[in-house]
Amino acid sequence: MNEQGDNRKEISGLLSDIQAANETIQQQLRPYVQEHRYTYPLFQRLAALAEELREHVSALLSGPLERNEAKYHLSVLFRTTEAMAETNEMLKAVGRFHPSVPLQALTYALMRLVPMVAAAYGHYESLLIVTPRFQQLSRLFRHAEGG
Repeated sequence: MNEQGDNRKEISGLLSDIQAANETIQQQLRPYVQEHRYTYPLFQRLAALAEELREHVSALLSGPLERNEAKYHLSVLFRTTEAMAETNEMLKAVGRFHPSVPLQALTYALMRLVPMVAAAYGHYESLLIVTPRFQQLSRLFRHAEGG
């Protein structure tokens, strides 16, 4: 039981790290969204993704959720972060601004979350929650099999 409490604290800490990195992205992005709204629609896309991520992190941090509800929010975290990384790569090609450092922090926190998702949901379900990129980065198969 104590291990479960420690696991919840660790998950909560990782979600807080994700939230902090996302807030940094939103702060850095704000002037670009306002100034370059029509020049680079990618800023709008990244801002929308950051807002979506914020909503789902908040939902996960708000308190105990049903298993399927938590699974949905976790799945969105991985997919949204992957879309943010893709948008960041496109921004690197067209403009000066690209939030690489906070995105790396976001990616790192999600990589650390993968083994906990695998432990909570098992091998098959965790493969449905975690995107292929994060499966590869965190070696999900090894964690899901307990090795």
